[in-house]
Amino acid sequence: MKKTFLILLIVIMVGLAIYGTVFLVIQNYNLSKSLDAYINRAQWAGNATDMKGYLIQVKNTMEDRKLISGNFALVFRKPDNDWSLHYRTINRAIERLDAIVNKPESSTTYQVALDDVRGVIRELPNPSGNQIWCWYWYLYLLVGLGYLTPIVIGLIIFFSSVW
Repeated sequence: MKKTFLILLIVIMVGLAIYGTVFLVIQNYNLSKSLDAYINRAQWAGNATDMKGYLIQVKNTMEDRKLISGNFALVFRKPDNDWSLHYRTINRAIERLDAIVNKPESSTTYQVALDDVRGVIRELPNPSGNQIWCWYWYLYLLVGLGYLTPIVIGLIIFFSSVW
């Protein structure tokens, strides 16, 4: 009876750990695909129109996921992990791109402004992994326990003289 209960507990914990791992990977991928990837693409864009399109995608993702306030840190909340400041930076970059989008691409003003915006974007973090941690910290803990519990139970069974 005791052995059956322990085996059942191991199966449940491993199943929950696998489910949690898959869930976290999918969530992280989806946020990374719709946020981090567009931040990177905007940085590498060759012209203002493309860069503006990528930044609008970032802005839409932030609005859709309600990432326009708060922080993407659980404990150490500071200006460099403040969503409202990043949201403001994205909006200002879009405004700057609006101002130069109609200028000739070969002009010095256009190239300097594009390079300035690129520099701002380069300094933005790729925050999706940190945000997933903030949303699902408890799930990370449960996944860890889900993988650790069977190991501990297995060691107890292995070293127990009862079995």
